[in-house]
Amino acid sequence: MSRATPTDRDLEELLRTYGGRLSALAWSLTGHRQDAEDLLQETFAQAIHRWERVVASRSVGAYLRTMMVNQFLTGRRRAASREVVSDAAVRDHEEAVVVDLDAAWTRDHLVRLVTRLPPRQRAVVVLRYLEELSVTETAEALRMSTGAVRSNTHRALRSLRGELEPDEDGVVAPVAPTTA
Repeated sequence: MSRATPTDRDLEELLRTYGGRLSALAWSLTGHRQDAEDLLQETFAQAIHRWERVVASRSVGAYLRTMMVNQFLTGRRRAASREVVSDAAVRDHEEAVVVDLDAAWTRDHLVRLVTRLPPRQRAVVVLRYLEELSVTETAEALRMSTGAVRSNTHRALRSLRGELEPDEDGVVAPVAPTTA
């Protein structure tokens, strides 16, 4: 992966290596399958246009993650210059990820709660807790100060605490929706 323009093989390798992780990140950020697919496609299209920068970066995965988060935060849509990443290729990589159903249910509810947060708080929570980045790494990815990461994290967690409650074992889980 060192050419100015990626080959089909380069793109297949990029999808194979980073597609599953970025798909999960996109879903965590957006909370909606179609929006996540759009965000993933936009990120890969942007990577194609900035191929030299992508392959020259110290960490391709971190570079792609930053591109995705910035794309999510700005909401840019460049339909005129968008290149299409095959739906079948994305679907193949999504299906390769096997998830425990209980973990998926819990994650789904947590993601739904997180999607209620303002975009910056949501991005901070996703990067800090789902992507397991440090405060410094999150600050670099979002191009903000470490203090801003901490304050956004604090506000987000304070908001989420109202939506979560501990069970009899002290494990914090989403509050079950009430039926009226």
